[in-house]
Amino acid sequence: MLAHFSSNINEIMELIYEYSEPYILDDRKFLNEYPEFRHTTYDDGINNTINWFKNEYM
Repeated sequence: MLAHFSSNINEIMELIYEYSEPYILDDRKFLNEYPEFRHTTYDDGINNTINWFKNEYM
């Protein structure tokens, strides 16, 4: 009913299936194509972002 009055609600209803089950991601094909690729850890990513921000804006 609300979808008739709000385009945002309509879009949410169209995408709700994406949240009904967890995503399972598989990077084997990518890693086979790019064997030198290394994942960035969360700690490294956060620290790199903080350092970038400090260099850009402070």
